[in-house]
Amino acid sequence: MRKRTKLFRRLFVLAVASMTLALFGVKVEAAHNGNPAGDSVAIVDGEQGETNNQDGGEVAGQITGLAVSIDSAWVLITGFLVFFMQTGFALLEAGLIRQKGVVNALLENFIDAGLTAIIFWAVGFGVAFGTDS
Repeated sequence: MRKRTKLFRRLFVLAVASMTLALFGVKVEAAHNGNPAGDSVAIVDGEQGETNNQDGGEVAGQITGLAVSIDSAWVLITGFLVFFMQTGFALLEAGLIRQKGVVNALLENFIDAGLTAIIFWAVGFGVAFGTDS
């Protein structure tokens, strides 16, 4: 039982450290880039007012770039989840068959994952993202 509590303590410390570093990185980037909204403050007749230095075309271009980035991140995350499911199914199958067939089953699952990655590279990327035009 002592080993398990030690493991949980290490995992908890690792999770807290990861969250702290992630939050610290966001704060540092925001401080480095200034105001992320792109607004600047101007003094007009002694009063403080806000002006926007960006036109509509720049904002639309940034939104389009952001949409492409979010789509790419979503496809990568779901792809990673599918490959993790593949390993889970391999372990499930290995647990359900006799010992002498485990190597063959794991090799079959490994080849299946490799072929899936190659087919996505050849066909799926074009289906997911299309062309630039």
